[in-house]
Amino acid sequence: MSQNVNLLFLDFDGVTHPLVSPQMFLPECMDALATAIMPYELEIVVTSTWRETYHYEKLESLLSVLGKKLQGVTPVIDDPFLKYVRYHEVRQYLTESNQIETPWLAIDDIPGFYPEDAPVYWSDSKTGFTVKDISKLSKFIEVATQN
Repeated sequence: MSQNVNLLFLDFDGVTHPLVSPQMFLPECMDALATAIMPYELEIVVTSTWRETYHYEKLESLLSVLGKKLQGVTPVIDDPFLKYVRYHEVRQYLTESNQIETPWLAIDDIPGFYPEDAPVYWSDSKTGFTVKDISKLSKFIEVATQN
């Protein structure tokens, strides 16, 4: 188990619950995600659009079941022509927080938000993060931290 990943940039829709779901933050998705990230020393940074409408304390409350500290939220870059916008928001967050050298990974369900070589684990937007993803994420982290 590697201890190199320090920041987890987390999306909600399509990760903590299916993209189209009547219930948000499904317990089975949250439990699977908590199990997957438990062995790693990391803090969470929210990349989800939820950061634009919910106060920090509410985001903290929603994520408390994950057992990890909420470090912050990424800035919003409102540029419809910018390719890989979420990646640029992550890079801006790292720069503004003086953590540019901090190892990171993201969990998201929309590949167009990041370049192919970015350290992103893709969840299935139809199911959200599930028990099937636990070992896959662990292997992803191991491979990502060896590079």
